[in-house]
Amino acid sequence: MITFEGYEDIIEKVYDHRQDHVLAFWETLDDAGRRELLDDLSEVDFGGLEALYRQARAETPAARDYAPADYIPLPEGDAIPAVFTEARREGAERIKSGKAAAFVVAGGQGTRLGYDGPKGNMFQIEHDELFASIRNGTPINDGVWMAHSTLMAIMGRMAAYTGQEITWDQAMNSQLKLVPDDLTWEMDFPIRPMAVPGQTPFV
Repeated sequence: MITFEGYEDIIEKVYDHRQDHVLAFWETLDDAGRRELLDDLSEVDFGGLEALYRQARAETPAARDYAPADYIPLPEGDAIPAVFTEARREGAERIKSGKAAAFVVAGGQGTRLGYDGPKGNMFQIEHDELFASIRNGTPINDGVWMAHSTLMAIMGRMAAYTGQEITWDQAMNSQLKLVPDDLTWEMDFPIRPMAVPGQTPFV
């Protein structure tokens, strides 16, 4: 357990509620940073959060109430059975209408979640889908979707760093530059100051 004079109560509370992972980088902080972290933690209602979590768990049906859904395995070779095509169309429609969700359960993650249904390698499935789409003459091109989702993530970072609401147009027209114009292997890369919401300006 860490120690810091004057903050014994909040430190004990963090450990009591098994939230000591938030102290993972304690040794990298100076005294000012440690004090700021503990001041932030002192404002967290750990008991209230735990109560909300227990309430949500109590109101949510247990995972064991759900049996693994029926599934249609990926077709072998280039031929795509009609039942697979129809299942894919139906699944896409349900996801678009908010009536279903789809996810790939990797082996380790599935085990940790207690999921005993079919598990796949997400990286292999990605390539299987891509190659099959090319062979079928309907290549998958997620370029626009990836660009938009990446910008949305960048907007989230901008909003978190500045403490401001950031619009799409603002992000598109931002003049922020995170790296020098001329990069070389030999240069000492400058360390940017730590962002402080409400103080770090939007550029």
